[in-house]
Amino acid sequence: KTAVAMEVYKESNIDLSDCEPTVTFIRRISNLIKAMDSRTSNNALHDNSFEYQAIKDFQQYLENWNNVAREKGYYFLTDSTYYGLQISLRATLEVFDYLLLKCDYKFLMTSRLNQDNLE
Repeated sequence: KTAVAMEVYKESNIDLSDCEPTVTFIRRISNLIKAMDSRTSNNALHDNSFEYQAIKDFQQYLENWNNVAREKGYYFLTDSTYYGLQISLRATLEVFDYLLLKCDYKFLMTSRLNQDNLE
């Protein structure tokens, strides 16, 4: 909703005239959250689904962001946050790939992978 509002108001508000990078970032994060918190088979991970690709795309985006930040000396995520997020994303895809190839699962509701029940 925020990304849509920014796009609507950028024509009439000079402060939002260059908001495209922010809109892109918001959409990227929103897609990742949806992919990592699916609760129904409709938006679960499926082979070659939008959600699966959203996770892969974010992995690449995160790696590129890390590389650029390090090259230019910019502040980035802490190392533990960066590696923890990369591991979580990679593990999610690996669990799904395993279930698809070895167990004949058709989809994975990613909300089931959280650790809340363990805490």
